[in-house]
Amino acid sequence: MPVLHEVRCWTIHVPTAVTAVEGSCAVVPCHTQQHVRVIWYKYHNMNYPVVYDQRFNQVEPQFRRRTYVVGKAAEGNCTLKIQDVTMADNNLRVYVWINPDSKATQKFYDQTVIISVEKRDPMISVQSVILEGSIFEVDCSIEHSCPYSPPLIHWYRSQFLQNFTSVTFSSKRGNLWLYRETLRGIATQDMHKTQIRCSAQFRTLTTTSPQISLNVFDPPTILPESSCSLMEDLLRCFCHVEAFPFASISWDIAENDSLISSVSTNYTIRANVVSGEINLPILNQDNVKCKAWNEFGSDTKLLILNITSETSSSLMWLWLMFMGCILILGFTFCIKRKLNMSRPQQSPTIVQPEERYYIPLRLKDSDTNQQTPESNLEENIWSCVYDNDFLEDMTTSMGLQQQQKNAFCDKEHEIEPVSKLIYGKGVYSNIDDDCIEKTHYDTVGSIAVPLLPKHI
Repeated sequence: MPVLHEVRCWTIHVPTAVTAVEGSCAVVPCHTQQHVRVIWYKYHNMNYPVVYDQRFNQVEPQFRRRTYVVGKAAEGNCTLKIQDVTMADNNLRVYVWINPDSKATQKFYDQTVIISVEKRDPMISVQSVILEGSIFEVDCSIEHSCPYSPPLIHWYRSQFLQNFTSVTFSSKRGNLWLYRETLRGIATQDMHKTQIRCSAQFRTLTTTSPQISLNVFDPPTILPESSCSLMEDLLRCFCHVEAFPFASISWDIAENDSLISSVSTNYTIRANVVSGEINLPILNQDNVKCKAWNEFGSDTKLLILNITSETSSSLMWLWLMFMGCILILGFTFCIKRKLNMSRPQQSPTIVQPEERYYIPLRLKDSDTNQQTPESNLEENIWSCVYDNDFLEDMTTSMGLQQQQKNAFCDKEHEIEPVSKLIYGKGVYSNIDDDCIEKTHYDTVGSIAVPLLPKHI
């Protein structure tokens, strides 16, 4: 409470005590008549330590560049301002001396002002109910003691609060001032359970508010994936509801809502999702409704029978199996082709030029009934056949031995019956202990017919 103090012709109005906030400034109101100079002193029993003076070198070191007199002396304003108050300034006692250069005797130290320093932290608050889609406001406020320079407010918030706008307010609360900044925007479900806090920054000190968690209340919303499907002889229905707090779910079967769902929570996609499930006879597939509600609202949806879900799944698996088989076959073909290409190539078979072999043929007298009498004599007739692999081997391996045996057989004048002949790759041989005669035959059906000698 201001005290009226008169010293001769001077009248001074000062309070007995003021409160300052740590980090802010201390303001000691003072009003008097028009004057020229003002000095503020720290109360001391023996000395006169100077808190403020226009003559800078007279001020105590701890107060230099921290003290000012605000207002105009011509208007009688002698208010003292102490910047950057710390806890060391707590219980500081000061008094004022007006026009110290005058010869008038003054006892202003008899009326001192006590400065109390207190610590203040910013406080953060939100509205009691935050509904998704509604206007959301969060306040950060702090008390300070310096109306000339309020602190700066900083927000520590999630990315979902970056697009909010801010509004500031300042008002006097007792001997202090209240500074408040408000964030304002549209509440979304993404803000749910996010953390937020703020800080107040003074010139030499920063204080921080407690951290709070946002709860965004959400009326029930039945999600689009809610549906029914056929499972053998039953109709299986699922109802997925997003809400905070959790919603209660019931079923309306053919306008009968007495069935309560067995509810199970599900956090696989997002939090605050609750699921209901019910199994019904197939006869009830035409009219199945899901109802969900909590204290902030309700929602109802007619569930659609999803017939193609399992069919689509089966087709997908068949398609994957088909593509897998194609890949396996292609891979196997590539490996086999690569192995064939990596084998050393054989040199091409050299085809020998066509040769003719002449083999003597002998006929018995019984087989020459169509010949002339002169043909009874044994004639050496040569038959020519095309070369084959067996004859090549025979000609190269037998050599002179075959010629000697042929010469020996020429003396026999007799040819073995056809019944004794054996087949040897296009060449029929008649086997004798002493000689082997090579005779070519044509094959007609299953009967081997010898090649007849060519008449000359």
